[in-house]
Amino acid sequence: MGSLTYSEAKRILDGYPSNFKPRKRRTRAADNVKLANNTYLVRFLSSMPEAKELHDKIFLQLHGANIVTFTPHYMEFDTCGWPTMTTSERMRWTPVNIGASKGGWALFPLVMRPCYTCKGTLVNDHDDFHYSEELVTPDDGGTPYHPAIWTPAPCANCDKTGKVEGFDWDSGGHPFYDGIRTDTKGTRLLRRQPNRPEVFEPLKTMSGYTGGPIRPEPYASYHGVNVSPGRY
Repeated sequence: MGSLTYSEAKRILDGYPSNFKPRKRRTRAADNVKLANNTYLVRFLSSMPEAKELHDKIFLQLHGANIVTFTPHYMEFDTCGWPTMTTSERMRWTPVNIGASKGGWALFPLVMRPCYTCKGTLVNDHDDFHYSEELVTPDDGGTPYHPAIWTPAPCANCDKTGKVEGFDWDSGGHPFYDGIRTDTKGTRLLRRQPNRPEVFEPLKTMSGYTGGPIRPEPYASYHGVNVSPGRY
């Protein structure tokens, strides 16, 4: 999972070190920063008064197309007509995950799942082992020995919380469409989706790639029919 959010993108453009793209502090801020091949972070610039509400927007651009829009209130994902493997890979720089299957693309928000190491028990499978300082003599008069003691070891993977950040693959994800919005941390879809289509058509990868982690079953009932708002 990625870590590129509005706050991280703003730190990169302002010249501060970022968890996503560590870099040296620059003497002045930049309006665009290259992150990878044909991929830039771009700050929205406009002198028009009517564009005042857009001044807080930052775009992740791939070949000049705004595939991810960062704002202080939400993140918006849009293939801009290019549903390619590279587009989905760049979108995965954010905390969400974009998967592809024969049924189309799906978006998986970041959720808290039970720890796969301790299964939510807060105890590691590999317990601490040591010998007791007490010397025990067997009933049959054999050689005295120090008995072994096993004590549960706290799980280090989940920091003793029983949960870790991950994706709910079993849910099948949310059917992806251009303009879908999540909150700024990518943990849930916004209740209000102004770009939600009245009739949902699964978005397919241009190359025909279907090797993603999701299953096609959740999309069977969504092809060519009205999508239930609860699904989003």
